[in-house]
Amino acid sequence: MQASKQIALNARVPLALKRELDITTARKGISKQDAVVQALELWLRAAEPKDRRKRLPVPVIRTGRRATLNLTNEKIDEILFG
Repeated sequence: MQASKQIALNARVPLALKRELDITTARKGISKQDAVVQALELWLRAAEPKDRRKRLPVPVIRTGRRATLNLTNEKIDEILFG
């Protein structure tokens, strides 16, 4: 994330989580602020909607003839899941 104006962010967290943050940041030698910013960036990236252009291909069922199939949901489940 590019450098920009910063503001304070206050949040209430469980005491055990705060202690774990203190210990982990001390071990890694980073500030709590940097750790929280990194965690927020990761969380926000994970929350972004996926690219809808990347769709899974539709399975093609070869029948040997040109026609449409009349499949029930049960038959589709049987084909896909055995």
